Amino acid sequence: MTAARAALAIGVGGLTLLEGLVGLFAGLTIAAGVELVTLWVAVTRRGSRDPARRSETDGRSGRATAAHQLASYRRVRNEVSGGLHAQWEYDHGLRRRLRRILAVRLLETAGVDLDRQPERARDLLGAELWPLVDPRAAPTDDRDRPGVSAAALDTLVDRLERM
Repeated sequence: MTAARAALAIGVGGLTLLEGLVGLFAGLTIAAGVELVTLWVAVTRRGSRDPARRSETDGRSGRATAAHQLASYRRVRNEVSGGLHAQWEYDHGLRRRLRRILAVRLLETAGVDLDRQPERARDLLGAELWPLVDPRAAPTDDRDRPGVSAAALDTLVDRLERM
């Protein structure tokens, strides 16, 4: 028990002796408030020293970070929804995101540069999925052409996760 907690316990006991039940309630309320403040200070200090926490918030408040994460989620959700609806949306949104993910995964796991070694990348990803991320594929101008199938997108994401 820390000195502060010992002092709180003595204070609660003293208030109870002097004021009875009302004193006990007041002392416990004060003790709970002090504990909450202590916890808040401890969490705040730990967050400011923790490099992972600092990089997550980038100096912004947790609320700003949450808003940023929600906005990112909405962008990805819209890209997926659009890509399933129309090929144009897929080509101009989700394809780019998936290509960046593929490029990182190939480099990390196999040392393959997607732009310099597209044949090797195709072999590693699989010929059936390659058209979804082929860097040489020209984007369509046809906004009415149906998007990619959910099954194909699901298979591609599974393959990326397993790389």
